[in-house]
Amino acid sequence: MKPVQLRAIVCALAVAATVAVCSPAEAQSTTTAVLLDQCRPKTVGARADADRRLCLTFVQAIADLLYHRGEICIPGGTTAGQVRDTVLRWIAKQHSPRGMVAAAATFRALTEAFPCSGAQRAPLLY
Repeated sequence: MKPVQLRAIVCALAVAATVAVCSPAEAQSTTTAVLLDQCRPKTVGARADADRRLCLTFVQAIADLLYHRGEICIPGGTTAGQVRDTVLRWIAKQHSPRGMVAAAATFRALTEAFPCSGAQRAPLLY
């Protein structure tokens, strides 16, 4: 198994495990507001660093899953931070940006930003 495929599986499992230990109410409350707060914490320190890593891992896990399913084509040289920023820009452009389900918003942002129609699929290297 290639390292990138293994990382995709590990990231997907990490997201699944996080959702599995949440109560149904907590799992449903994972909105874009929560994602935005994690991606752009208003504080500094260990908690803010952990939130930023969680945000990046969340977006990477969905991107890796979509990539390996052939649903998105991310251009070579694109960094994980650029993928995350693409999602955050997409969320900011929506009419009710803070009330959407984070996973669905991430899916839509990535499939709109990185379509595969006629694109050459580059290996994910971030």
